[in-house]
Order: sequence, then C-alpha cells, then structure tokens
Amino acid sequence: MQPTGPPELPHPPKAGSNAKKEILDFQAMAAASAPSGSLSLKDRHILSAVGATAAALSLTGSAFIVLCYIFFKELRKFSFKLVFFLALSDMFCSFFSIVGDPSNGLFCYAQDYSTHFFCIASFLWTTTIAFTLHRTVVKHKTDVEDLGSIFHLYVWGMLFN
Repeated sequence: MQPTGPPELPHPPKAGSNAKKEILDFQAMAAASAPSGSLSLKDRHILSAVGATAAALSLTGSAFIVLCYIFFKELRKFSFKLVFFLALSDMFCSFFSIVGDPSNGLFCYAQDYSTHFFCIASFLWTTTIAFTLHRTVVKHKTDVEDLGSIFHLYVWGMLFN
C-alpha cells in the first residue's frame, strides 16, 4: 500500500485579538504532523530485507514442523495436532509476509488481509495450546481431545467475525 502524506493542516490564522496564540497553536500542530525520523530509501530496503529474512526463517521452521507431522504417524496425537495447526497458520503468515507487493493496490490488500488472517490464527492456536495445558496440568482434566472441533470453531470463527 502506498504511504500517505502528513494530514492537511488548517489554514494559517488571521490577524486579530488572539493572533499570537493561534500562530503558536498552528506552529505546534505543524511540528506535530511533520514526519519524525523518516527512513531513507536505503534504510527501507534494509528493513525490508531483514523482514523478508525473518519471514523466510519462520516459513522454513514452520514447514519443517508441518512435514514432520505429515510423515511421522506417531506424532499424530492431539497435542501435536494443535502444534501442527499453529505451524500451518504461521507458515501461511510467513509466506504472505514474503510475497507482499506494495506497488499493486488490489494485490497489496489481498496480501495484507491474508497475512493478518493467518497471524491472528497463529495467536489463537497458541491460546488453545495454553488452554489445553492449563486444563490438563492444573485442573487434571483429560477431556481435552473432545474439544478439537470447538477449538476449530473458536479459531476460524473468531477470524470471520
């Protein structure tokens, strides 16, 4: 998405009884709306490269977890299933973070929506893992496997609200 410029300032004050106060207010507003510490083109490229590298590392790690879950049948237990869905969501979040193209408006919105969708899904899967750990370790309940469909409804349902 294209960055927008600073917000428009009101017209300068006109001479009158409160002119000095209005001029000071106008100058303060102008100073507050000026971009502070704007990045140079080189800095933006560096920041973009660091972000893409971090997303690529995350994608690689998440893909490894997904592949292990697929290839090793002994890992297909409920607790690993939660980790699988967390890794799958994180893998898509990382993928869409890498393929971003701010020069194309429609593609930019689709990419941004997808990135946020899967990053929030990763967070929600993390909360289901925390809930499962709390329920099994602290409350000594063993019925967490029955909650699998409720977890899916919670994660994917929250995202579409």
